[in-house]
Amino acid sequence: MYITEEYTDTIKKQRKAYFLALTLVIILSGFILKFISDYSITSAMKESDYSLEVRGLSLKYLLISIASELYDVNVRIKEDQGPFYKLQGDETYDHYKWIKKTYSDMDNEMKSYLNTIYLDGANEGKLIYIVAELGDEAGINQINYKIQSSTLPNEIKNAAEKFYPFFYENYLKDYIEMKRYKYNDYFFELNQHIQKEKFDLLGFIERLSGIEYDKHYKPVLYYTMRPGNAWGFTYKDLYIALIPIKEDEYEDFFYILYHEYSHGIFKTITDKKEFKKLAEVLKNNSTMYNAWNNNYYNQFYTWEEWCEENLVEGFAMYLDYRVKGKKPKGIKSIRPYDQEYFEYLVQNHFDPDAMELEYITIKFLKEIIQMSN
Repeated sequence: MYITEEYTDTIKKQRKAYFLALTLVIILSGFILKFISDYSITSAMKESDYSLEVRGLSLKYLLISIASELYDVNVRIKEDQGPFYKLQGDETYDHYKWIKKTYSDMDNEMKSYLNTIYLDGANEGKLIYIVAELGDEAGINQINYKIQSSTLPNEIKNAAEKFYPFFYENYLKDYIEMKRYKYNDYFFELNQHIQKEKFDLLGFIERLSGIEYDKHYKPVLYYTMRPGNAWGFTYKDLYIALIPIKEDEYEDFFYILYHEYSHGIFKTITDKKEFKKLAEVLKNNSTMYNAWNNNYYNQFYTWEEWCEENLVEGFAMYLDYRVKGKKPKGIKSIRPYDQEYFEYLVQNHFDPDAMELEYITIKFLKEIIQMSN
């Protein structure tokens, strides 16, 4: 997901929390942190003055993200999520059980406040952007004050004022403390590894796409405790990514970051009239349209955002391929044409020095339209 200051009022929640998306995350094997691999970043990724920084856990994001998970798992998503959490391991399944029990323990008044805050899928993104201004050590009172001084509707602010302090003091505070020590060890190791490699994330994406970001951003990474959910957004000079944590090989850590940080590149394509016209025609593609119009994804993505998601995910596969030198195996996705886009880039020997990413992307979309007619 990609959020800018100019479009905060139209932020749409773009998540990978639905059970099929959660399965995708499992198949793609997690994002982080067990440094048992001999993997190292290629020289093409090292030419950098961008410095990726891992900041770990921050209450301002955890509060909003975990409360949203509380709502989604217990209210929004009707299917049982237990089996999909369990596939990721005992610790993740224990988190799921905590989410279920926490909601069950709450009285109806608190559940009503939770419903008011998260019924509109766009509100999570708005809240995340509102609290981004706060310091990483901001406490519950600072977070609450920031939300109350925002331009959110009064009913949302009133519900937040009641719910968030209650949720934090009675449930989340102790849960974070229980997890913090282990997480801090992960963050320390990861930062050491990244700094040793002198990793250039945004510069790498710029070079492989041939497109520069609109500003010289510093990439900053925070963790939520929610499996299968990620956000990417810009705030001032920061390009922030919120991602879940899972022990895994270091070589798979960057995959989800390729996706989140590529939105800033693809906005240069998807904001243009030609893309918007093609996206409108793509509504006639039943495969593409039905995957979106399922009473879930169409709540969190506009149609154009859904089309962008397919491209961004395919480009993330392409970046992963360029780093590892081999195609991923057994990819399954909720997005109908992301793998096709990845294969299209490879088969056409995409080179930003020889052709523009916009040109080959528009060409791909036109061919999809032609095949569906």
